[in-house]
Amino acid sequence: MLSLPRHSVASGIFLGISLVLAIASNGQMIRLNEVMLLNASTIYDEDGDSENWLEIYNSGPTSANLSGCGLSDDLDDPFKWTFPYYIIPPHNFALIWGSGKDRVDPSEPLHLNFSLDNDEGVIFLTSSQGVILDLLVTIESPIDISFGRLPDGGNEVGLLDSASPAASNAGASQFMGIASPPLFSEPSGFYTADFQLELSTTDPDDFVVYTLDGSEPDTASIGGTSFMYKNNYPFSPGPLGDSLYGLMESHMYLDPVTIYDRSAEPDVVSQKSSTWSSMGSYFPDSPTSKAFVVRARTYSSGLLPSLIESRTYFVHPDGADRYHLPVVSLALPEQDLYGYYDGIIVPGYIYDQYRISYPDSVWQNYPRIRSNNFGQRGQEWER
Repeated sequence: MLSLPRHSVASGIFLGISLVLAIASNGQMIRLNEVMLLNASTIYDEDGDSENWLEIYNSGPTSANLSGCGLSDDLDDPFKWTFPYYIIPPHNFALIWGSGKDRVDPSEPLHLNFSLDNDEGVIFLTSSQGVILDLLVTIESPIDISFGRLPDGGNEVGLLDSASPAASNAGASQFMGIASPPLFSEPSGFYTADFQLELSTTDPDDFVVYTLDGSEPDTASIGGTSFMYKNNYPFSPGPLGDSLYGLMESHMYLDPVTIYDRSAEPDVVSQKSSTWSSMGSYFPDSPTSKAFVVRARTYSSGLLPSLIESRTYFVHPDGADRYHLPVVSLALPEQDLYGYYDGIIVPGYIYDQYRISYPDSVWQNYPRIRSNNFGQRGQEWER
């Protein structure tokens, strides 16, 4: 299993140099309570950007004024960014964006004038009198995983399985590290014959969960979880299309996985509609050539599950010779593309809601792009 750096493990993940650290002169305890250094989709700022962020908690019984206090990641420059007049009520939280946008209007979201980077370093808070109030030692973190204190304002710091920006960490579980990813016996690529793929771990007490359908391996999906999609949407006023259901399934790794040429298997993904018609002229001839996409992660007691490792295998008698251009494999769950509620290449829920609101309009009279899932904008619609 993968241990975090020794200096980070000593008192939770991030060494409590923050043990000290202190009480402001008027008696409030101000703590750096949670930090996320690789925010992709946890929360978005007022511009719609997924910036990194930190959270400050006032664990004291009275309000704290942070006016003139400094935040920095450079011990030689403690006032790299300075708070405006800013009050945190007792037992409340303040969210500060580590975006580099430098916004200091206290009535609006606050942004540092430097970016919080996903690497080893420090983040610390300094009083207006130059006294360090709190400090966290940081390390490189997984995507959308925060580290923070449990309980709020306490000395134990670790990776949190559920981020809670500007709110209590009480609903999260804390981990002292992250498991090492599984090992694959064969690399991605082109193969001319079937073979057995073995998945292994560096610790015999760990176990591996994997998928073969592009979905993210998860113990909660062993046995399968369903998602809704549609292959028909009303072109003209009429009934809404039937609801269909697909399955995303994770498997516990027990025996080697046979990798073979899947092309003779029934087409699934290529026959899902991305327009109003279930008989799209863009559907490829069946059967299509297919790859084996294997995604896997390690689970280990007391640690967060590992990062997901993905490999793509093309099996055909001609091997790589059957293609004359470079081949790129993108692995993602079907639901992200075809899911009724959040699939990004289908009319989806948004189209049906528009049809319900305007039942007598025909397709041509719609604002066609914006009235579909595939016409939405913003990072929450990116995959």
